[in-house]
Amino acid sequence: MAIVATIEVLSNSVDEWNTAVAQASQQGDWDYDAVKVAGYSTRMAQGVVAACIFSAIAFALGSHKQKGDNAATAEVEIEDRPIHIGR
Repeated sequence: MAIVATIEVLSNSVDEWNTAVAQASQQGDWDYDAVKVAGYSTRMAQGVVAACIFSAIAFALGSHKQKGDNAATAEVEIEDRPIHIGR
């Protein structure tokens, strides 16, 4: 849901910025760096990216399989034992 909100806010801010640029460029004196601002949409997008990176790191660190003595239950530990099928 945060990504949808970010996209909506970003698209609306781009529309408003384009309108402001069109009006300023008609007046003749317009400097891009003077009107460049990191607003709410930029901060929201950066927050979403940071949350995704944090969740990826948390998943990478916490998703390894617990085997042997570190297994959650004895049943899981038994299921992880190697099975040797032979005569």
